[in-house]
Amino acid sequence: MDVIAAGVSRMVLIAAGVSTMELIAAGVSTMDLIAAGVSTMDLIAAGVSTMDLIAAGVSTMDLIASRVSAKELIAAGVSTMDLIAAGVSTMDLIAAGVSTMDLIAAGVSTMDLIAAGVSTMDLIAAGVSTMDLIAAGVSTMDLLAPGVSTMDLIAAGVGTMDLIAAGVSTMDLIAAGVSTMDLVSRVSTVDLTASGFSKVDLTASGVSTMDLIAAGVSTMDLIAAGVSTMDLITAGVSTMDLIAAGVSTMDLIAAGVSTMDLIAAGVSTMDLIAAGVSTMDLIAAGVSTMDLIAAGVITMDLIAAGVSTMDLIAAGVSTMDLIAAGVGTMDLIAAGVGTMDLIAAGVGTMDLIAAGVSTMDLIAAGVSTMDLIAAGISTMDLIAAGVSTMDLIAAGISTMDLIAAGVCTMDLIAAGVCTMDLIAAGVCMMDLNAAGVSTMDVITAGVCTMVLIAAGVSTMDLIAAEVSTMDWIAIGVSTMDLIAAEVRWI
Repeated sequence: MDVIAAGVSRMVLIAAGVSTMELIAAGVSTMDLIAAGVSTMDLIAAGVSTMDLIAAGVSTMDLIASRVSAKELIAAGVSTMDLIAAGVSTMDLIAAGVSTMDLIAAGVSTMDLIAAGVSTMDLIAAGVSTMDLIAAGVSTMDLLAPGVSTMDLIAAGVGTMDLIAAGVSTMDLIAAGVSTMDLVSRVSTVDLTASGFSKVDLTASGVSTMDLIAAGVSTMDLIAAGVSTMDLITAGVSTMDLIAAGVSTMDLIAAGVSTMDLIAAGVSTMDLIAAGVSTMDLIAAGVSTMDLIAAGVITMDLIAAGVSTMDLIAAGVSTMDLIAAGVGTMDLIAAGVGTMDLIAAGVGTMDLIAAGVSTMDLIAAGVSTMDLIAAGISTMDLIAAGVSTMDLIAAGISTMDLIAAGVCTMDLIAAGVCTMDLIAAGVCMMDLNAAGVSTMDVITAGVCTMVLIAAGVSTMDLIAAEVSTMDWIAIGVSTMDLIAAEVRWI
């Protein structure tokens, strides 16, 4: 101290072997010691505090070079920025207790912090943005683990695919606002459905009906979501399932479902008719005439659709209904309807005749001779059909017509025609005689003796018939003939 007071320079003292410790003890300032060339290491060894060294202008770099720890430097008030500038590693700074926040504030990059072992959670806690973390290479999975929300990850630009790959549930993605369209292209329909996606959204987002069905979406839900019947059919939904889901027969028809498929699916004939299926289509699809009738199809429509009279009869359609529907008598006969049934159904004799029913069949069916005559059947045809002369007479046929029709005098007589009527009808005496009419009957019928003689009646027969001698003489019979005829003379 005295030497120093005497003006000996510090450098000389040092050169003279005075220890740094003694110089410090003698009150030499750290600054002076440094100026005199004492090394930082020697100063530290002599017990100079880091704070004093810093105050004396020793650079952080020199202090570090002199093996002053980062912790001591920090304790001495060296800023993190200066420590970094002096080359202190992020790892050493962290080891020295520098907070992540301070390191960030000092400009340490997220990448360096990660490399130094700072956890994602600490980085997030220190305010590092999700975007910076992603830029620094933090995986989506690591970001999710400390609780970064799906929304933040999306906002930071993480793709839906990366989120899915990192295990984010479809439900969380939906909650975070990922559009259905984005999800559809990456998430299975089954997951989307399970996550509560409405069928309407899925349909609107372009999910095919086939995929929705494969994902277990019911036909009813697809319909409710607005999927058309045509699309459902194209996707392979059976007619039976569509019906079960409440699709109307009309809609199925409009979507192109064939009548045959509808029938196979259990649609009743009545429903098909109500939906506008034509009788012709129903027949083509194999619906029986009986079922069509049971479903209320009228005979007229069945005929118009080409159902044969025979099939209609087989299906139980009455002759009366067939006639009312306009089936001709000829067609009914061709279909095997009996004359009796036709008559019972009200077909007139005239119509039956016009349709070619024989007189014999008409008679066999119980048509009266009178009706046959009224219908224009000739006496000749009636006779040919076996109608007796008696019946013809009873029906009002005149003797003249019977004769004209070829009925012999004998048959007329047998049928009860009187001689007078026969004569009136023009039967000649010869025919009457030939038919066995007695001369007495002929006379009773008013035939004059002259006509009888002209007809060849013998005088003997005339006498036997009690022709008076006066009548004979009056008509010019000779006495000789009268005698020959054994006329007794009184």
